[in-house]
Amino acid sequence: MRMMMCAWCLSVLLLPMLATAAGAASLNLGGGTGLVKTPTALTLEDGEFALGFSWIGGTRGYLFRPKTNRHYFASMALLPGLELTLDQLQVVGWYPGDAPGVAYGFHRMWNVKYRLPLPANWPRVAVGAQDPIGANFLSRGAIGKTDYGLNTFYGVVSQPFGPLSLHMGYGDSPRFIKGVFGGVDWEVGAGLNLKLEYDSDEWNAGMSWRPVSWLTVQAARLFPDDWGFLGVLSWSL
Repeated sequence: MRMMMCAWCLSVLLLPMLATAAGAASLNLGGGTGLVKTPTALTLEDGEFALGFSWIGGTRGYLFRPKTNRHYFASMALLPGLELTLDQLQVVGWYPGDAPGVAYGFHRMWNVKYRLPLPANWPRVAVGAQDPIGANFLSRGAIGKTDYGLNTFYGVVSQPFGPLSLHMGYGDSPRFIKGVFGGVDWEVGAGLNLKLEYDSDEWNAGMSWRPVSWLTVQAARLFPDDWGFLGVLSWSL
């Protein structure tokens, strides 16, 4: 972790002449712009709209590990730099005590991110919140948000260097990002991106492919022993 922080700081301070415009932002498994599970300071283009689905293996899911999580989400850039995500998280195999025979639990949430309007050759800086009110749809509000909610507040900085983009941030959350996170995104070409991140708890690696402008698919290895998959349809309104 210390090596990652030093490398990012050195790149920002000593290599500004290599900075280039960032490539198209891709979505993470939670439906917001990011790497594998963590956010970046990039956002969707103004007016861009995305619909997607993701599947996350139980040991690295967002809620009720080791239950498998499924996400159904819609993301949109409402204004330049302002991104909103509506996400319904389905917990597979969660059986509430007051509903015998029900095989799924649901947690509905919204996420927001704002990228600061800085000069184009500066690092991108964004602040955001995931599930800020922590509404507990799973137990009708009987248990507090710190037990089930994913409420997370974070700040993140991103800097592109040619085909590479470096990302570093800090998050505060009872159960998701709890401290320093960061990673790298390598735009290989032909719509292919390779991603590596530290999510404040574990390392994750992913590969996303955008064969056409409106379709993105991603597969991710969630260490130590799980997987995640993502499919996104996107277009400009």
